[in-house]
Amino acid sequence: MSTHDPRKVLETLRNHLTQPETNVAFLLGAGTSCAVRIQVPANDGEGADGAAPVTRSLIPNVAELTAIAEKEIRKLDPDGEAKRFGPAFDAIEKEVRPLGRPTNIEDILSCVRRKVHAVGEGDVLAGLSKTDLNQLEKTIRGTIAAQVNPDRSSFPERLPHEDFVRWIARMPRTQPVEIFTTNYDVLIETALEAERVAAFDGFVGCNQPFFSHESLTRPESAPGPAWARLWKIHGSINWKLDTVRGRPRVVRTEPHNEGEMILPSHHKYDESRKQPYSALLERLTRVLDRDDAILFVGKPT
Repeated sequence: MSTHDPRKVLETLRNHLTQPETNVAFLLGAGTSCAVRIQVPANDGEGADGAAPVTRSLIPNVAELTAIAEKEIRKLDPDGEAKRFGPAFDAIEKEVRPLGRPTNIEDILSCVRRKVHAVGEGDVLAGLSKTDLNQLEKTIRGTIAAQVNPDRSSFPERLPHEDFVRWIARMPRTQPVEIFTTNYDVLIETALEAERVAAFDGFVGCNQPFFSHESLTRPESAPGPAWARLWKIHGSINWKLDTVRGRPRVVRTEPHNEGEMILPSHHKYDESRKQPYSALLERLTRVLDRDDAILFVGKPT
């Protein structure tokens, strides 16, 4: 029977972290954003009869996002007219309902996108025309982007991410700390700037920074090891696909409700092979291939 000594594991981990020449990387999932909670303003955060203040996630988790998207979809049906989008959502949810867990927004969006590609002009699927299905997909995409782009005024006074980045700043390293995240939001960027921690995200330029593939493959094209690396492998709400002199490229802008993102659907595996996503995943592969690499994973909730 094998045994596991947590103290030995922690000692090994601590020794690894204290070596400046070792490579340290983090992979942060949805849980790092959903864990940020804010008070519900309806009752000013005061619970009934002295109960704890009512809070909600600043960035909704998958279940909450699914419920919000459903509500937005049902709003597409005008009052006093025959309902189309609500019944269509019910039909799609029933069609894709998995065994053993509730239907989520990835299941719904995947099904909607399949129908968009399958429906012909004049055809109807789930009670919706091609135009309706495109509107349904657009509503889901817009809802996701809006929910991961909350107003800055709703941010808590202090983000827990700030403790994380301050710890990174205090780590003496000869190799840069690499942070990979699947989150679209800008909470990590906000924390890095709040703590004045220098970070590089693969974008270069002064006016409208653009993604530079070379900065990931050629060390001399990126800042030195004192700069943390931030790699958003599913895109971000402050990315935008632009065309400059006839050539498409991804640029960094102010956060907006469109973004250049790999949305949760069956297309995400194909989309991840496009630039800049393929370059970012290649970067993760190279980091993990190092002999002394250690990867900390933030598990989604």
